Amino acid sequence: MDRFGIQDIISFQYDRPLIWYRNQIVILTSHLDGLRSIAGVPFAIDAFAVAYITSGECVAEINGNTYTLMTGNIFILSPTHTCRLISPSSDFCLRTLVLDNSMSSAGTYLTYLTKSERWTHSYFNPGIQPSASEFELMSKCLDRIEEQILRTDSANHDSMVRLAVDWHNIELDSIMKKHFEEWKNTGQKPSRSNSIVQELLLHIINNYRTQHMVSFYAEKMCLTPQYLNQISGKVLGATVSSIISSLLYSTARSMIISTDMSIQEIASELSFADQASFSKFFKKMSGNSPASLRKKQPDSI
Repeated sequence: MDRFGIQDIISFQYDRPLIWYRNQIVILTSHLDGLRSIAGVPFAIDAFAVAYITSGECVAEINGNTYTLMTGNIFILSPTHTCRLISPSSDFCLRTLVLDNSMSSAGTYLTYLTKSERWTHSYFNPGIQPSASEFELMSKCLDRIEEQILRTDSANHDSMVRLAVDWHNIELDSIMKKHFEEWKNTGQKPSRSNSIVQELLLHIINNYRTQHMVSFYAEKMCLTPQYLNQISGKVLGATVSSIISSLLYSTARSMIISTDMSIQEIASELSFADQASFSKFFKKMSGNSPASLRKKQPDSI
């Protein structure tokens, strides 16, 4: 499976120009031609991605479940989602906001958004069918982010970009909240397995930087590690350890690329015993040492 970080996304060839900020934010608009290289191939993004379908339709397989992406839909993907695009129509086009998931991300409100109950619901239901006015509102939010990124002569450039991203996330959260309440009012209840995994994901998002052991989450949920892994494998197709490792790796990779923190500081921030154990983990996940990855990166844009 291909795994893309923001640096990778910036280096790809697209049919429309990319707009990005400090290797932390990317806004891309791509038609079918710009997606041919990944169509049918499983991939994951080491970031949070919000995709707005502006025309056409496409089938997407997300964490083993199949969804139809149609004009006017919004899809939300996290670093632990895997995705595969299948049979896009000839007019399929999407506009995507990709946000780095490290602590230095320009979108501070993202931290709240990912810790909410709505986010755990969206993990299993990544598609939103907004009203036309809601979709137009979010399109304007993307326009605002683009405008602020391009205003490089502004004395408050960084602050304005952060404000525009936070504005987008707050508006998105309002739409998610509305649709989440509508879903709850239908009386639909998740299965016991899905309820367990929703609770598990919320605990992981809140604690993965400091708690790496399955036993911590099992004890918190009054379950055995074996049963928790069994449910996680059944619903998500992945063990609890692999989910934690994926988030740790995604966060570490983003911090290495997007911050000036030393490798030792990153290891400490992610609660590894020492730099050596962190480097061993990172190399196992990526095939590269943290230091070699950092050396490959160009200066921040």
